[in-house]
Amino acid sequence: MPREKGLYPMIFFFFFLIPVFYLQNKRPITLC
Repeated sequence: MPREKGLYPMIFFFFFLIPVFYLQNKRPITLC
């Protein structure tokens, strides 16, 4: 199933990005 093979990496990518954005919104880091 090629669709499932392409879907799993996307789910893993979103699960990794969501906590990062959540932490940045809670505790904003000013790089400038």
